[in-house]
This record gives sequence, structure tokens and C-alpha cells, in this order.
Amino acid sequence: MSLSKITAVLNLTSPIDISLPMGEAPAYRFTAPVAWTYRFYTEPYGGFGAPFDTFLAIFSDEQMANMVGFNDDVALDNLLSEMKVTMTQGQTYFVYVSSAEQAGVHTRLTVSMDPSATVASSLLHESSANDGSMTEKQIIILSNGVFASDVANSVTVQTLPAGQQMVITRNSNTQLTLQLTGKAVEHESKHRIEGITVTIPKGKVVGALSNVVSSPFGIAFTDTEAIVRDVPQDLNVAAGHNAKGQLVQTKQNGMVLTEWIYNGNGNVIQKIVHE
Repeated sequence: MSLSKITAVLNLTSPIDISLPMGEAPAYRFTAPVAWTYRFYTEPYGGFGAPFDTFLAIFSDEQMANMVGFNDDVALDNLLSEMKVTMTQGQTYFVYVSSAEQAGVHTRLTVSMDPSATVASSLLHESSANDGSMTEKQIIILSNGVFASDVANSVTVQTLPAGQQMVITRNSNTQLTLQLTGKAVEHESKHRIEGITVTIPKGKVVGALSNVVSSPFGIAFTDTEAIVRDVPQDLNVAAGHNAKGQLVQTKQNGMVLTEWIYNGNGNVIQKIVHE
């Protein structure tokens, strides 16, 4: 059998449902968009239902002289087919799918890169200024995929602190940098945030069948410590200041007289007088 007249095209992340009678064995041309390892696999027709016993063969030439991959069953208890093949950018390969039994072909064929994203740091920390700002950066690393050149404008980040914004930079085909700008409105230790994730739309990752969501990370804040300075004992009055030197309370005989509360910008938002 020769594949020289094969015209049907298999595209990355575009499943093809195949239903042909016995005696017909479909084949497809696939041109690798980038140099990578691709996963070819069969699924139930339409994406649901009972699996169909298939086998896959991939050749690098039209005369079927050079087989680069073959698979019958994924496992002893799985009759579907799957294999990973490393391919050269721009080269066309020929994918042959057939029934492993004396029957027609009723299956779905897909090729993907199965990308995933992880973060380099599990926790980012508030800057030493203790004002809700962040100087640490997060690195997002992509596996089994390639970022589109304009990916930075499409990335979203879930659960950011109020008052902070994100800036995304594409460093390479497989790496992004996340920088948080602005100042968190609430930034005491009790305001720590966990479970932050970065989402990259599937259209901005070559080889993705769905949106790519990174592993989670957190943001930790530092408490603002109060510094209490005692005045001469004969007055029996004390004033408390925070780490920024702002007056936060006054005391007489150990009893709080007045308290001042500030926002993230250092402005007084509430004064409490205790009688």
C-alpha cells in the first residue's frame, strides 16, 4: 500500500471522527508546526461511548518505508491506541489508522502536545517596605507546548489582592514572567492568599486542546509591628507608633485613650476615642 495519494489532513488539536466500513483504512497527512514530541491517540467516536479496537502507524515517507511509530493497545485493558513521536518542524508525516479486528473503523483520531504550566515559586512575599508592594517575580514554565508570540496580552490571573495589578512578559517559547504592581490594600499576615493560578487561553499555546492553568501559588504579607515609646513616668502617658513612624495609639495608666487607623496609602481613615 502506498500513501502517496493521501490528501486528507490531520491538524494539531483538531479531532477527526472516522466511520468507515471494513476494507477501508484511512490515512492522513500531518505536518509538524514546531519541532516537538506529539501525542497521537484514538478515542471513542464523537468523544463518548464504547472504545473501538484500533491500531496506529506513522511513517515519515509516502512509500511507507520508514515507520516512526506504531501502537496497537494503550494497555492490556485499553483497546484504544496512543503513541508519542518526536517530529521535525515543517516535515510531513503520514498517519495510518485501522481496526485491529476484522471490522470497519469507528473512532476519533487526535494529535496534541498536552501542554502544562508550573510556577517556579510556591509563595511570593511582600517587599521589605511593608507597604503592600511586591518585588519578587513569578516565573511560569510551560511543558509540552509553545507560547504564541502575543500570549502576554491574553493571560489572566485569578485571586489577585485588591490594589495590585499584573504585568506579563514573554521570555521565551516556554517561559513567562509575572510581576505584580501597585500596593495591596490589605497586607497584614492574616490577609495571606493561597490558590492563585495563571490561565493561558488554548489559542495562545501551540498544541493545547483546552486552556492551560498553572499550578497554584500564594502571596504572604508581613504584619506592621507597633513600636511603643514610653514618656516620663511622672506623666504616666505612652504613645504607640507603627513601623512607619505613624502614631497609632495613646495610653494613660495602661489604658488606651485614642487609636488611629490608616489605609494602605498611609492616610488616616478612622480615629477612635476611648472614654
